[in-house]
Amino acid sequence: MSSEETYLYATVANYSAMAPHASFHLRASQTSDASAIASIFAQSYPHAYTSFLPAEFMSRYTVTNQLERWTTHLQDLPAKHHIMVAISEDTKDIVGSIEIGPAEYQKDVGEVHFLFVQPTSIRRGVGRCLLRSGE
Repeated sequence: MSSEETYLYATVANYSAMAPHASFHLRASQTSDASAIASIFAQSYPHAYTSFLPAEFMSRYTVTNQLERWTTHLQDLPAKHHIMVAISEDTKDIVGSIEIGPAEYQKDVGEVHFLFVQPTSIRRGVGRCLLRSGE
């Protein structure tokens, strides 16, 4: 485990009181994570928005439709943008992802460009730890 992963793992451990069932660590994304991130996006986006967006709109959010987008994005990540992934200690699968970078419309301010958590991992502290990784 790299020093960055060790630090982030320790940070995750500090949240055990809030999410004692959480067992994951964070690391910087890699280009090879594109498929996992596309899968989480394809699962979490409809999970979050199905109640108020039409089914035909949601039908385009499939892993196949998203894979090229995420592969290209990870390869050509804009300057000063960082993508972190949360990895389950049990399954070794990526269960969440966040991109943090400069705000588009305000100088010297950062913003969350996306935050996705696999629906089966919601309410386990994954999103909270991903957000804290950007502080």
